[in-house]
This record gives sequence, structure tokens and C-alpha cells, in this order.
Amino acid sequence: MKKMFLLTLAICFIPAMTFAQSSDFLKTNGQNIRNNGGNGDIVQLVGVNLGGWMLHETWMSALAGEHNEYNMRNRLTNRFGESTMWTLINTYYDNFIQASDFQRIRNEGCNVVRLVIYWENHMDRNGNWRANAFDRLDWAVNTARQYGLYTILDLHGAPGSQNGADHSGREEGALLFSNTTYQDQAVKFWQGMAEHFRGNSAVAGYDLLNEPSTNFPDVSNSTVFNMLDRLYDAVRTYDQDHIVFINFCWGWQDAPSPGSMGWSNVVYELHWYQWDNFSDYNNMKNTYDGWISESYTGRSTYNVPIYIGETQLFDNASVWNYCTDAMTRNGLSWTIWNYKVKDTNSSWGMYTHNNAAPYIPDVINDASSTIQSKWGNWDTDRYFSRNNMVADAVRASTSIITMRRPSVTQATPTPVPAHAIPGFIEAEDFTAMSGIQTEDCSEGTLNVGWIEAGDWMDYNVNVASAGSYLVEYRVASLDATIQFQLQEGGTVLGTISAPTTGGWQNWSTASHTVTLGAGNRTLRVYASVTGWNINWLNFTSVNPATATPTRTPTPTQTTAATATSTSTTGATATPTPTQAGNLIDITNQGGTVTAQYSDSPSGEEIDKLTDNSSSTKYLTFHASGWVQFQANTSYVVTQYTITSANDAAERDPYTWTLQGSTNGSTWTTLDSRSGEDFPNRFQLRTFTFTNPAGYSYYRLNMTNNSGTILQLAEWEIFGTQGTVNTPVATATPANTQAVTSTPANTPTPTPTPVQAAFSDNFNDNALGSAWSMYSGTWSESGGILRQDSTAQGDPCKATVSNAGLSTSGNQTVTAKVYINSWSDGDSARAGVSLFTGTGDGRGYNLLFHNNHSTIHFLDDFTAWGTSYTFNWTSQTWYWFKLKMENGTLYGKVWQDGTSEPADWPYSWTRSGRTGYPALNGGTSGHGGSCTVYFDDVTVNSP
Repeated sequence: MKKMFLLTLAICFIPAMTFAQSSDFLKTNGQNIRNNGGNGDIVQLVGVNLGGWMLHETWMSALAGEHNEYNMRNRLTNRFGESTMWTLINTYYDNFIQASDFQRIRNEGCNVVRLVIYWENHMDRNGNWRANAFDRLDWAVNTARQYGLYTILDLHGAPGSQNGADHSGREEGALLFSNTTYQDQAVKFWQGMAEHFRGNSAVAGYDLLNEPSTNFPDVSNSTVFNMLDRLYDAVRTYDQDHIVFINFCWGWQDAPSPGSMGWSNVVYELHWYQWDNFSDYNNMKNTYDGWISESYTGRSTYNVPIYIGETQLFDNASVWNYCTDAMTRNGLSWTIWNYKVKDTNSSWGMYTHNNAAPYIPDVINDASSTIQSKWGNWDTDRYFSRNNMVADAVRASTSIITMRRPSVTQATPTPVPAHAIPGFIEAEDFTAMSGIQTEDCSEGTLNVGWIEAGDWMDYNVNVASAGSYLVEYRVASLDATIQFQLQEGGTVLGTISAPTTGGWQNWSTASHTVTLGAGNRTLRVYASVTGWNINWLNFTSVNPATATPTRTPTPTQTTAATATSTSTTGATATPTPTQAGNLIDITNQGGTVTAQYSDSPSGEEIDKLTDNSSSTKYLTFHASGWVQFQANTSYVVTQYTITSANDAAERDPYTWTLQGSTNGSTWTTLDSRSGEDFPNRFQLRTFTFTNPAGYSYYRLNMTNNSGTILQLAEWEIFGTQGTVNTPVATATPANTQAVTSTPANTPTPTPTPVQAAFSDNFNDNALGSAWSMYSGTWSESGGILRQDSTAQGDPCKATVSNAGLSTSGNQTVTAKVYINSWSDGDSARAGVSLFTGTGDGRGYNLLFHNNHSTIHFLDDFTAWGTSYTFNWTSQTWYWFKLKMENGTLYGKVWQDGTSEPADWPYSWTRSGRTGYPALNGGTSGHGGSCTVYFDDVTVNSP
């Protein structure tokens, strides 16, 4: 039948994006999905489901005591009230999926996530829209787009339930099909979704009902088709552009043709699960070959694209490799079930929890604080590990096709002054560009990505003198050969061709020598091929008499301009006990090796680290930690080696600093590395740097590649005996040990002098009227502002809200921060904030976080940002400085009594909030807590 649409009273929603022309959208064209409104390139959607996030399933997510979402919400509301119920649920949501998860999915090669939706997150049980109905979905869609991912909006749990199974949220039967109230609510749901997301081309489409059935798991029938038809009409009333996904679950039985239903721009969706004999390779291969053959028949019969919305290939790696490859090569779009699951090493998840049992709340018996604490322990970075069998198969299958991704409008940045050559240039500091985007970089700041053949970036430079220059480029790619040119005015100065690095954030350095004329010039990096990223460029004169670069590239090493690295590989290579020349293997000369943690399994303790055998290893069940060698005398160290261990690459050291000390308490950083890679097992890599000073203590502070285990087979330190130009250690300010006393506070005025718009040194022993407090226990005495509470409160903020400051534009806040007590966990966080709201305490933060080793950006209740290694101690004063400048947060942290860093080493791009500068005194309820003191606060414009 032909569809007739009636214009109804508009629902008062603000669309997620300004309406865009249909040419920006994915649409169907015959049996394919294409971009550019259905007239462009074929787009295969390949990715993962985000199940277990906004809709609990007890077998895979963190829920005990109740068996489904509907009953769980009832239980929490009856026990604690609706407000607390939402606080608890949002704690879980905030932790389970964060911005880093979308980046991780993108790095596995995917281009789509299917967002599993439960209707009660958006409407109440009377069918009224909630005030924040679209907040979390908007964040998910926009964050996914930022990382090059489309989203499919999947109504997995409909009003009343569309199948009566636990994964629909309610287990009382398929009430949707027999209750007109539920049907009307479902229609209203899709009307609202369509009106809100129309114009947003990052949304691939709307999946109307997941696995609909009047008698689940039986196949769909005419009753179901009629409901799908009503929902299709609901969407088309407000949105003619987006694809509609029609879910027929298990096969083509009785499926109607699109023409008979009046449907257009639709994709037919199937779910493929072979439950019988699934470990047998031949059985699974034959089954999927048969299903793929049937999909060709279905595509031809109905002239629609086919999407495998869910599939799972169980425990045989060969099955995963064959079936994902076969679906991809045969032009099917597909998303595996699932991204994350609670069971360790389960084939149901690309990432699996390391130890879920302690963090699954019993919603019948646990106190609300216990539930909140447990639900705060589900973020991927800290508690999950990559399932290599699943993730490797997905990554390999995406590498055989060109992954088309959503476009993002990228404004040309504000022009920057000409870059000095010789010198260092961040790739994102271009003065003009075409086609590229920027993204958060694993090595800090941003990198340029989404590069396709023909894209380019221009850089205005000022060359000190004409001559030859070595140009180094920090580049990465998942699977493509990296090829680009350095041009000037259309003339090719040089060409780079580098091999794939195996990941979008796996960085390596390529270089060539070019000839440059003196003076102001414009250089262009021109992409010859698609599919690579670039982090920075560095220009060095090949003539030693020429001026040295103004900045040493920080991603690979930060303190030694002549640092180098080499590598060797062997099956069980034994490191050479001594180096050539005059260098001595210090770990062979006697001494003591210790570690931060003592949780190593038997046979993998710290003594294995320096036993000259890579067949043994040191292992700790922590993502980061230090190892230390105390020599019997002082040595001047200029080289060290690290050897990777036997099994999992994600456990390898990835980012680290090498430090020296004369007393074991005051440390000097000698060498810093970030984004390092050990592609092979038992690989020995050598790192060389410049160091004039002698020390008897050497410490290696490490963070692993991913997951929660850190391991390495061998660590060797090489140097010469004696003390040369040993620097005088900077005195550490006196500390007090009792939490009731005032910490020693003799500040060194190291921040750059500026005209402050507001300042407070807390010398009047009374809270000033400029301040407003959100949660926590705040007091002022002894010239210090104190936050002394570890009770539940999220966040704990002191906000400069009554000083007449602007709530928008560029801002800078500077303050001294002193950690008085610290119990490690997610809620242990302290630092400074900008754009903080007085009503909810939410803003942008630069924080101490993660067991005395991390500086972390945070957008409260939205996303953790980029993080950086910084080893700090409690009961020591540190300066924090955070500024917002033209949509980018910049930060720096340094110990009181030392000089303020000239550069801004930390950055994160954010926008959207308004509010005031603030001090972050921690939080509680998510595991961990802290008490914090502050002094010498200033607020000014950058």
C-alpha cells in the first residue's frame, strides 16, 4: 500500500544537529548502503554492539538480585527513592562506556556501534519525555562521530517488551503487541527520536525493534509486521532521510517485501547464532556459508541491503577468523555481540572484565553506597582486558575493505605564528588544511587523522638559513602503507613511504632530508594514500653549525635531545651482560632490585627482572608501577635495555620515565618515553640518552599498553662508575604527618606573573564571600583552604562564583594543591577546574588521579579525557595551572619550589560548558577518597 503521511502537532524537541541536506546521509541504493545520499561510495557497516550498558542483561553485565532492567528499577526505587535510583544507574552508565571506548573501537578498525536503548531512559512509564531524554544519546552519537564511528539507534527494550525476554528489559510476555498504551508509547518514542536526530548524518539509521516476536523466539508474524509498519510511519512523519532497519531475527520466513509495505530506504536485519556444535570449525564454516548464500537470495528477492545486527562465534579462533572475513568479503554489514562482558576471557566480548565478582551489586540487599561503589568499577581502562581472539578477527576483517566513516565539519583553526625551522611542529598546528580532522592522541595533545588521498595540511614556517634539513614525522596506520609528500608551492621537496604500524595509535618515526630556502615559506604535507595519522614534524639542520631545534619532540623522549633506541629479537634471547666500549652492565655489579608492588605470581617475582634470562619475567597485577635498582656505588647511566616477555603484548611497557636518585627519595628524570612498541615477544630494545650525573638509585616508572597487568622479562642499566656533575637535589618542602596539623607552606612564587582578576591566599581564616561550595566539608584556617570529608559526594568543589567573573570565554586558574590523605580508587581525584556550574558542581578538571602516577583531564559526568604520567606524592605542595583558550584546555603541574614549565604539556579539546573556576577536592562513592588542601589561588585571562 502507498503511504500517506499526516502532519501532526510537532513535538517540542531541539534536533541534535542543524538540518542537513540528504546528500550528507547514508541511504540505500538497491542492495547496497551508500554515502552522499545514496549516490556515493558503498559503505559496509562493521563494528560492535554496546549491549549491557543502557540495558542490563545479568549474564553479561553488573546486576544481581533481579533478573531484568524493569524489576531492577522497581527494586531500587522502592528501596531508595527515584532520585537515588537514577544516581546509581548513572554511576554505572558513566563508567561503563566513556570516550576512550569509542576510540578503542575505532582503533580496532570498526566504523559503527549499535547503541542498545531501553525506553525508560528517555520516557517515564506514562509516556512523558524526560527533561534530559537525549543527553546521553547525544553524547554517545557525537563522541562516536568524533572517533569516526556511525551509530545505529536500536530500540532493544520497548514499552511493555517486544518479546518478553530478559534482554528486552521485562519478562512478562510480549506485552507491546497486546496493549494499545504501550503501542502508542512506542510510536511516540520513534516520533521523538526521528525529530531529534533528523539532520544528523552520523546516525546510520533507526533499528525499530530488536528481535520482535509475539512468542519469542519464534519468527516474526503479521502482528509484528503491522507494529513495525506503524513505527516506520512514525519515523517517516519527521525524518525522510535516515535508513530504517527492519529486524527479522532469525531468517526470511514470511518476511514481507518492502514494496508491499510501502517501505523505502530500509535495510533488512538478521541475527546469526549457531548454537549446535559451535566449536567445530567445519560445522560453523558450512553454516555461515549457507547463511551467506541465503543472504544473496534475500538481497536479490527484496532488493535491500542485509545487515547482521548480532552474531557470536564462540571459542574457536579459526571460526572467528573465517566467518568475520567471509561476511565482510561478501558485502554484508555486521556488528558482533558484544563489546564488553563481565566474564573473564569470554568469547562474547571484545573486552572482558578481569575480576567482575566483587563489583556486581545485589540490588536487593546491598546498601545504596555499596551499589554505587560497585557500579563505579566498570570502566574499560582499569578493569577490562582485550580479548585478542575476538578483537584480532574483527581488526583483520576490517583491513580487507575501505572503511568509510562519517564526516565531521572541521573549521580552519585560528592562524598561528610562523613556526621556526630548525624546530618542532605539532601536526594539528596547521595554518590551512583540506579534508582532515584532529583527534586525541595516545602520546598527548592531538594528532591529525581521517586522512585520505588528496588531503593536505599547510604550515607557515620561518627558515633560519638556507640548507639541508632532516625532517622527521611521527606517523601511524592500522594497515595501510604510509605515503605522503612535503611540498612547497606545488614543488615536491621529498617523499615519505613507510610501512604500516599496525594501529591508529601505534606510532613510529619516518624521516628524509630536504633542501629549504631561508625566510618565511609555506610547506604542505600532501597525502598520497588513504588511511594514516600524523602526530608531529621535526626539522633539524644537517649542518652542526646551524641552530638547534627550539623544541625537542616530546612523544618519544622528553629530557635528552640525543636519545636513541634500537631493538633485537630472539625466541628466548638472553641479554648481553656487558656493553661494548666503557659501559658497564650495572645490574651485574651487585645491588638490590625492588618493585612498587609485591603481588607477583610464584616464579614471576621481581628478582626475575635482572637474572639475565628473557625466559623468565617480572609481573604485577597493576596497569602501572615502578621497579628500582639500588647499586652498591654511584654510576653515570647513559643507556638501558628492556626485553618484552612471553605472552600478551598489551602487558608490555608502553609509557615510562627513567629516574635517578642519590638518596632514594628525591628523584631526577633522566629519560621519558611514550607510545613505545614491542611488536615481538622476547624483543630486546636499547635506549640511549645524555646524562652527566651519577646516581646509585635508578627507578623505571611504567604504564602498560592496555589492561591491568604489567610485565617485562629483563631490565638492564648501563653506565660508567663515578659521580660526574651530580646536581644538587631540590629540597622537598617540609611535610606534616598528622592530618589535623597545618602542612608546611612556604610557597615559591613560580607561576608566571599576570594581572589577576581574582586571587585568594586564605590568610583571613574565614571563607570569603566569593566562594560557593558543592559537597564536601570545607574550612579555612592557618592560611589554607581545606576539604576534609571522605563522605559520599560527587564532586566536591569550591567555586569562585561570586567574584563577578565571566562564565564563558578564555579563563585560567592557578592554585597550589596538597594531598593530605589518599585512598586510591576512581573517586580519589584532586586539582583545579574551569567552567564549573554552581548547581551541580560539574565542569572541566585537571586532576591527580590513579595511584600517585597520573595527571588526568575530566569532563564531570561526561568523559575522562587524555591522561599523562606524572609521579607525585601525598603531603607535598604542587602547583596546578589550567587554562581554556579557544576551545582547548591546556594544563601544567609542577612541584612547589621548582620552576614553572615554560610549555603547556597537557591538553584536551572540549566545548559546551559555561561556569566558573573552581578547586576540586575529590569525590566519593565510586571507590577511593581523598582529603585536599589548597592555597594561593589566582584567576585571570590567558
